Amino acid sequence: MDMLHLARLQDMPWQAHPTIAGVMTKIFENKESLLHADALLAQVAPNGKIPWHVHDEASETAYVVQGEGVVLCAPDQDHRQTPLEAAIGPGSALTVRAGVWHSVLNRGTEPLILFAFHVPPTL
Repeated sequence: MDMLHLARLQDMPWQAHPTIAGVMTKIFENKESLLHADALLAQVAPNGKIPWHVHDEASETAYVVQGEGVVLCAPDQDHRQTPLEAAIGPGSALTVRAGVWHSVLNRGTEPLILFAFHVPPTL
């Protein structure tokens, strides 16, 4: 393993998320490059969303770099109609535990950018 992985994220091109349509990413680490976690920037367009999903074995932690939105959480698929809802904006940090259904909505007028990582990696 190299001692240091350094990237200038501002110089990396945005690419389509490998599994979520409509979300753009800059993947800094994945399961091939880092055994225990992945790390990425995710960009959600205004009025866009990261649809409901669950990571059965991974927690997800995110930090809001830019934009305003809402994170929705539900303990299981059946409770997605009555989720926990929390507003997020620049400087907000959140962790969604493994097994929790979640979604992110961009309710602002600019792209919502999250720096996120999953432990263990999902990408």
